[in-house]
Amino acid sequence: MLTMLTALLCLTTPDVPKNAELQNLLSYQRPGDVSDLYLNNPYSMDFSENGRLYVIDANTHKVHMWGDDGKYIKSFGNKGEGPGEMINPFKIEATADSVYVWAGNSQMSIFDLEGTFKRSFKVSGPQVRNFAALNEHLFLMAVDIFGGPTDARVGFQLVNDKGEIESTVKEWKNDMILAPIKGNNNTTLKAFGAEADIQEAGDGNWYFGYSSERVLYKMNSKGEVIGEKKLELPTAKPTDSDRELYNSMSFPGPGGQRLSLKDLPNLKVNYTYDKAYYTQFTVQGKRGIFVLHPLGGTNGVGIGYSSATYVIVDMDSGNPMARGRFAYSEDSRVLFRNGRILALVVNDEDGFDIRELGMDGFQRTAAH
Repeated sequence: MLTMLTALLCLTTPDVPKNAELQNLLSYQRPGDVSDLYLNNPYSMDFSENGRLYVIDANTHKVHMWGDDGKYIKSFGNKGEGPGEMINPFKIEATADSVYVWAGNSQMSIFDLEGTFKRSFKVSGPQVRNFAALNEHLFLMAVDIFGGPTDARVGFQLVNDKGEIESTVKEWKNDMILAPIKGNNNTTLKAFGAEADIQEAGDGNWYFGYSSERVLYKMNSKGEVIGEKKLELPTAKPTDSDRELYNSMSFPGPGGQRLSLKDLPNLKVNYTYDKAYYTQFTVQGKRGIFVLHPLGGTNGVGIGYSSATYVIVDMDSGNPMARGRFAYSEDSRVLFRNGRILALVVNDEDGFDIRELGMDGFQRTAAH
């Protein structure tokens, strides 16, 4: 079985020991009555308040469920737009009594914790990157807004359960797109560009931010911004080593083939800009993990990276406490969601072994 390569360098705070490691807290059972490929493209996960684990498989249009003891329970969902059906689901959130699933056809499907369908709605307009259910009627959504070939923005919007946009909370120019998308699909992207992420703060509120800036904003369940936190996160221009690794990055394509940058001649990458301050984060109590410099993935919000560096930050002061890196085999994923960390590790059978992870100074708590 492949193992994670981890190392932490203690910077300032004595209660984050040197050489602390991401540790396996619980391994999740592989179901015995389905194919080894029951997880074809695990894309997003969350834990409910009662400890159940829910994992989306984007390619099979299903949600898989495990109990708090790690035993597999069942899957639910099928491809389609009818009640309880989904098309390419890619983001999930589990609360005390509901499971919310956002899919590629701009539909939110809502289930109870047993996977029984409750209701759904669609949102027209912007392309949704990420969301959080602030309450059963109000959602914070990270969105891409395209006003034209030269007008690409990233924002956070409040959306109600009728699919209506109530307000735009924050908005930035999408600084990852350096040249407009033209008719022949030529475009230039910034290497290690910014992402928009939303995570629970652990106190009934949420943090959200766009990682081109070192600020997290705090929102309550009413959709009100109640504060912001300045973070001392590191960044730098990509090195020659970063460039080499970025260029060698590959990802699954249609028909079982693998694609890399050389297979996408109309896509150009610029390495002269500083890397994003983070691509995804998660907060647990007074500490946060900010994932930096990702390698081996293509979307830091929707899907976790198999290789990355990260920084542990004191959320009171905003200062870094420790830093490290992890690396798994190609196509493995490490997902961070609402105070929990999950590794989906590709094994020798090309299936996924699932492990919850924790570390000294960043221990497991209830997600909600």
